Amino acid sequence: MVVIDPGHGGIDSGTQGAFVLEKDIVLQVALQVRRLLLAAGKVEVHMTRTTDVFVSLDERLRQSQELEASLFISIHADSVGAIGLAQSVRGATIYTLSERASDDAARALADKENAADSLAGLDTAAPGDKDQVLGILFDLVRRDTSNLSAVFQSG
Repeated sequence: MVVIDPGHGGIDSGTQGAFVLEKDIVLQVALQVRRLLLAAGKVEVHMTRTTDVFVSLDERLRQSQELEASLFISIHADSVGAIGLAQSVRGATIYTLSERASDDAARALADKENAADSLAGLDTAAPGDKDQVLGILFDLVRRDTSNLSAVFQSG
């Protein structure tokens, strides 16, 4: 089972280009990835959204866990503010789950992406000291996901 997650959607537009919003680009890319994967006939595919709707980060995770996904692919379209630099940037980036950011730029990007639920009025705080068992389980899931993400990235 592969879960494809077109980032953003609904009230969360992502970044904005001259003529298009990130949420629209990533939805079209995700639909094409789904078509290609289904045509190969080797995996089942589920999408977290197929229209322009807001889906919380928790709901995206819940869908993936409920389906026992082997792979979760979240598609985004990064932007570059410097026009001169933007003309030379090419390729793709793979991010894997980490307990801490590798640098200030990665931390800022993660904060921006994770702020979507807050904009929609949802509480996204990780479990804290109130429930130590839940906190430990949360940490174990994050570590397992990080290990699996690293395997996918290197493979």
